[in-house]
Amino acid sequence: MFKFKCSKCGSNELVYESWVRCRKQVVIQTSGHIEYFDTEIDDTDELPVDCRYVCGCCGKPPLLYGNQITNEAELVDYLKMTIGQRIEMEAETNQLLEQQALSELNRLEENETNINFKE
Repeated sequence: MFKFKCSKCGSNELVYESWVRCRKQVVIQTSGHIEYFDTEIDDTDELPVDCRYVCGCCGKPPLLYGNQITNEAELVDYLKMTIGQRIEMEAETNQLLEQQALSELNRLEENETNINFKE
């Protein structure tokens, strides 16, 4: 319990990924050559929408009921699950996604059939 193991690559390495603002000074020479200088990273300016936990090896995010884990409370809930519970949850989520995709495909096919009958 309370251990991370990636379901894709088996790694135990977990990292918190966030997107931050970074800037490079750009100088355009009179010749037209564009020169870029060192990157300045402003880690106080995060995009909270894109913050999440991911496997440090392969980058796959662990999912909690189909959603990416973005905060510690969700991470703790995920880590409290046994490996078997995580596998079962992932299988149920995959099955639900497959059903939704099949339903959407059927809907699109019905719409296409209706359009063909109108022509």
